[in-house]
Amino acid sequence: MQDKAEATGATGSTGPTGTAALKPEADTSKPGAKVPDPKPGTSLEKSVAAAKDIAAKYVPPSISVIIILIVAWFVSNWARRTLRAGLDKAKFDTTLSKFFANAVRWIILTVGVLFCFNVFDINTTTFAAVLGAAGLAIGLALQGSLGNMAAGVMLLVFRPFKVGDSITVVGQTGVINEIDLFTTTMDTADGRRIIIPNGQIFGNTIDNATYHPKRRADIRVSVGASSDLDHARAILEMAAIGTPGRLDEPPPSVTLANIGPTLDWDISVWAKTAEVGAVRQALIKAVRDELVRAGFEMPSPVTAPILKQQPS
Repeated sequence: MQDKAEATGATGSTGPTGTAALKPEADTSKPGAKVPDPKPGTSLEKSVAAAKDIAAKYVPPSISVIIILIVAWFVSNWARRTLRAGLDKAKFDTTLSKFFANAVRWIILTVGVLFCFNVFDINTTTFAAVLGAAGLAIGLALQGSLGNMAAGVMLLVFRPFKVGDSITVVGQTGVINEIDLFTTTMDTADGRRIIIPNGQIFGNTIDNATYHPKRRADIRVSVGASSDLDHARAILEMAAIGTPGRLDEPPPSVTLANIGPTLDWDISVWAKTAEVGAVRQALIKAVRDELVRAGFEMPSPVTAPILKQQPS
């Protein structure tokens, strides 16, 4: 009986050499021991599923936003061109037509951006409230830009100049190309484009050379001091009256400006503002031709050397 019991203990299912002893459990208490994954591939499947969810959530709205921005861009440019062409055809003021056309373009772009917020379920009311709360900080940070915008509005209201006028301001001279909310652009005679902040323009002296429909062309000419005054005046008046392109009213004027080594005469004629440069050139030529024909002496520039004694 004892031998049988020992045999059973050696070969039984609960013995030290039984079936359970053939599959020992992994000891996870040892350092570096690996815990087998009961379901291989589960982490990869979760990552793929998460990526699919993100793509399904954000890719279609992103495509919609891109389409909205592209459409808003083209529609805003089309609206600006159409409005500008319509106002020009109606002979509306060029300065205001450019301003209104640009304003319509920015309004359309702003509406497009608001639509993009709605696509992503962003509450525009909350967004506006946030902007309102941050208005003081934004105003302090952009006080220069806001000042330029206020100056742009004042320029459009008081109209010291308009598109196409030739002005001199802050040391720059040119023809106004465009008056925007923040800046004014002008083109110079030598083909340069100058952009000036509106704040600098509105706070400085503006010299508008084309504000009035007519301007005066002035030149100064010198003749010999021994010349007869009445004869010289008559010759110069004849030259001024015969200047092509001048206006009949006001009449030309010839004034003796200085008596010294030479007799200096100021001669003035009036012309249309757009033609004042050409008329001034014609006046110079007419005066020179009449003086030469009458035999007047044209004084030459005199150079007077100045000697300075070097200190010993």
